[in-house]
Amino acid sequence: AFATALELSPDLPLAHRYLTHWEAEHGRAGDAIARLMKHAVTNRHDAQLFAGLVHACRYAGLIDASLAAHDEAMRLDPNVATSVEYTIAHLPGGAKRAALMTTSRVGGLDGVFPAVILGDPDDTREVLKTITIDSVPPAFRRSYEAVIAFAERRTADIIPAVEAAIAVHVDPEALFLFGMLLLRAGATERGLQVIGGAVRAGYTPATTLRDNDAFAGLRGNTIFLSIENEAWDTLRANQAQFESVGGPELLGMPPPTRLDGRR
Repeated sequence: AFATALELSPDLPLAHRYLTHWEAEHGRAGDAIARLMKHAVTNRHDAQLFAGLVHACRYAGLIDASLAAHDEAMRLDPNVATSVEYTIAHLPGGAKRAALMTTSRVGGLDGVFPAVILGDPDDTREVLKTITIDSVPPAFRRSYEAVIAFAERRTADIIPAVEAAIAVHVDPEALFLFGMLLLRAGATERGLQVIGGAVRAGYTPATTLRDNDAFAGLRGNTIFLSIENEAWDTLRANQAQFESVGGPELLGMPPPTRLDGRR
């Protein structure tokens, strides 16, 4: 469907935007970035292009670039949706800021996941007060049940709720977040299994693995170290590709490039 749309209209903004989501969610964030860079040659003022870069750069682990892409999208069109909440939640202390952004937007249901799962139960409970659960689409109800159990500190209910949500998700970002929730529920082995699968599927949360307190007790765990090393290797490759296609220049990122490939 994407190929047909782009054959008919090679510069169709929404086709590029949602193809970026599909590529990133299928382990091809680097390819999505390269394609959007090529698209930018003739569509420098396309806000959807930069919104797509927010998504692709986050999946690639390029958090600074994802934030810079959001800033540029807002400059071009203040009303474009960019999923920046997910990016902000990966910054140290960013989860609560992401929660506030999410709840201030009408219909902002989606961003609650990074805001609460990367945060703590008390913050989660406050966010959930702003949401009418009946308005949550049925496909996401299982995910919300896991989040509610976390907010209410019902540890025994978190694991089965997360497993039910995992059963209907293939997006590696969602799986990474579910894995973090399993860790917070004390299911370390299963949590690392899910997180490792997300990283192998192309999601690259290298800096979060380094900085987030959910991983503080796992620094000597050989499985965790293997996952972390794989994420950093992928991030470095993504960073090199991003720089080779002119990403820093397009986003106005001053030299030396402010990327997250440092460990």
